[in-house]
Amino acid sequence: MDLDALRKDCARKQKKGLPFILTSVLIWTGILCVHLTGLPILTKNLLTFCCAAPLVPIAFLVSKLIGVDFQGKDNPLTKLGLIFTVNQIVYLLIAM
Repeated sequence: MDLDALRKDCARKQKKGLPFILTSVLIWTGILCVHLTGLPILTKNLLTFCCAAPLVPIAFLVSKLIGVDFQGKDNPLTKLGLIFTVNQIVYLLIAM
């Protein structure tokens, strides 16, 4: 398969990232609730981080609920996407 076919296959099987989109709606709703409270700003910052931390596990559960192939092991682009995602962990540590 060529690169474009692999990309389209990955997008089709994973429904263009729908589990992550739905999970981000939940996470941003939680962050909104945190920031609407009268807590001190340092506590809000900690709770914002705690709201964002479970993104991948919740997206995995959402993918199971809506029937999406979360891992797509038969497509080599999925492994490449995982490598790019793991690189972002370093930036998260720097931001913290």
